[in-house]
Amino acid sequence: MNLYTYCENDSINNIDPSGHDAIALYKGSNEKLPIIGFAGDMQVMMQNKDGQWYSFYWMVNGVTFAPATEQELKSLSEYNKENGTKFKSSVYIAGDFSESFDYAKELYEKHKDGWNVSIQSFFGFGDKYNVLSKNCAQVTLDILSKDKLKDGNSLIDLVCTVNVLPVRIIKSLENQFENHAFTKQEYINQLKEAKKRYSNRLNSDSLLKLDNPFRKNILDRMNYIDRALMP
Repeated sequence: MNLYTYCENDSINNIDPSGHDAIALYKGSNEKLPIIGFAGDMQVMMQNKDGQWYSFYWMVNGVTFAPATEQELKSLSEYNKENGTKFKSSVYIAGDFSESFDYAKELYEKHKDGWNVSIQSFFGFGDKYNVLSKNCAQVTLDILSKDKLKDGNSLIDLVCTVNVLPVRIIKSLENQFENHAFTKQEYINQLKEAKKRYSNRLNSDSLLKLDNPFRKNILDRMNYIDRALMP
């Protein structure tokens, strides 16, 4: 069976309508944030139990939560065009994020009226936006960690959370999930390309020896890709 037959080879968004995947979005420096604005911004998109995509954005001045249109799902550039945003990279994450969707919806209902962030709260703690424990990257990871990935692992167990900067978190996600994709088709294509690169490295003279410590790391990544590509 062709892996894409469930999408009827539809190139509009190439997203499994019965899936519950997620997409992490990142954009560069945010002039609205003092001191740490250079670290960028993150947003998350998730599918609900019916397969509908929603975007969740935890910002310094409030939170947004809205369904994504078919046009927005065509590509990252189309998403930016439709929303007036400037996201420059994304990571597609396969899994079941329906519980994450429910949690994001709860956060939105709780904070949809927004908030006024003082200097004390901005650099402090609490359940509203703050730099130390509730910035956009941390809330994105918190939301996505409510569910399991396709291989049964939790995202929080795989991604380094020591760095709270969005620019570091998105790089960690890119490295872990072997892609910078926005659509399911891009995700699959990039995984296949990554497997080719690992295969070429594995066949190099320096890695032919079974006792080479890097050989196991490459085999582990190739096994991860094989599992991720399973329908």
